[in-house]
Amino acid sequence: MSVLVTGATGFLGGHLCALLLRSEQVCCVVRGRTDQGADERLRAHLTRLGGPFDQERLTVVRGDLSRPRMGLSAAVHTRLAERVETVYHCAATVNLAAPRESLLPGNVTATREVVRFARHRRVKALHHVSSVAVFAAARELGCAEVDETTEPVLAMSGRFGYSQTKFLGEEQVRLAAAEGLPVTVYRPGAILGHSRDWEFSDTDLWTRLVRAAVEVGAAPDSPATMPGAPVDHTAAMIVHLSRLPGVAGRVFHPNLLEPIPVGFVFDQVRAAGYDLPAVDPVTWKQELLRHAHLPAAGLVLACWAGIAYMVVPEPRYLPPHSRARLTTSAAPLPEPVLDRAYFTRMLEGVAARGFIPKV
Repeated sequence: MSVLVTGATGFLGGHLCALLLRSEQVCCVVRGRTDQGADERLRAHLTRLGGPFDQERLTVVRGDLSRPRMGLSAAVHTRLAERVETVYHCAATVNLAAPRESLLPGNVTATREVVRFARHRRVKALHHVSSVAVFAAARELGCAEVDETTEPVLAMSGRFGYSQTKFLGEEQVRLAAAEGLPVTVYRPGAILGHSRDWEFSDTDLWTRLVRAAVEVGAAPDSPATMPGAPVDHTAAMIVHLSRLPGVAGRVFHPNLLEPIPVGFVFDQVRAAGYDLPAVDPVTWKQELLRHAHLPAAGLVLACWAGIAYMVVPEPRYLPPHSRARLTTSAAPLPEPVLDRAYFTRMLEGVAARGFIPKV
């Protein structure tokens, strides 16, 4: 028997896959023009993330989750369905600038196909990775605090396509759970850089926000707090929780116990040597507009529908306080320390890639 992982070519999905490969036979569905190209792409990605791994434990199958049978032939789809006993669905289209319609195939249709696979031939445990973004606008609806027991509704997901389609993806697995499929839902927040080697994703929101702040020479004085954790901690929590007995039907928030204040992050950026006076969020957006010709500022403006919930230019954008008490009790793993040394090394990495100047 084996496990199937989707989204293994991503940042969180790759770390999750690398952890599972320590003890499991893992099959991954990966997009590619050729079978060999898909295989080589994933193996290179996992090597970059975690170094050597047991190559014999990994099977790569070329497919497309948004197509019928996940883009697999009927024979391959059935063969995998008979062999796999657990599914980790991490794949998602993450684009805060894209409209809802363009994200439906990657975040909703793909989830529907994964659910169908989990039911095919033999029932499989499904571990679905969603996002706390489903609660982006919960405070505006009178819900100032959310946790694992809070039931999301579509209006809570705010005004951008990504969070709305993550809610709709959750809806697919909730319906399947109501019909008897053993489903566990995980809602990570911000996926920060690795706690030990400081590897980070070029596309995560924190990196983009910091790059834009350095580019315009000011930081937003935001009142928001954002749930999240380093990528290795998030992946370790998901794997730990998925192996506990009786987790089917439960929801977890694999984040640090307390959300991270946006202002704290910029304090660490300043402590690392970057001169970033704090300005009110409305003024900061005006600065972005003045610097819209620059790459990071232009990118943040393009993603403003989601970034606004981190910057809070208006009270309606203040996100709820997100709790993870039930999750951290069930997975009492040592929390990494997000201190000055951590952020300094992260910023050195961002600078080394040429995204911000070195100090």
